[in-house]
Amino acid sequence: MGTNLGVSDLAKRINTAILSQMGIHRASNRELARLTGRSEKYIRDRINLDKEWAFGDVEIICNAWQLPIDQFINGAITGVTLTDEDRKLLLMAKLRKSNMALAANNDPFKMQEMEGGEGR
Repeated sequence: MGTNLGVSDLAKRINTAILSQMGIHRASNRELARLTGRSEKYIRDRINLDKEWAFGDVEIICNAWQLPIDQFINGAITGVTLTDEDRKLLLMAKLRKSNMALAANNDPFKMQEMEGGEGR
């Protein structure tokens, strides 16, 4: 019989980084399973830290969410998260991609504000 060594500290950090990205991308376990081509049980075992993520899975996740894998791994190792400026840039990129016609408030200054201007 083998001995269960548990999950390494690095695996815990990578899991935290994946959970963080799941929150940013509003992805559920089911969505992550679909994204990686794995079963929901496989994803659940890793989310619950019963097992470690495979590097191939991390690569698939990073590619799908357009994250540079080296930055993702380095952030997981060092515990460094996105800066406020990085978060702002990501948010602005998402806003530019979205259909602003669906916004609840139809503000004529919205695009000007998105571009970093004063707006009103």
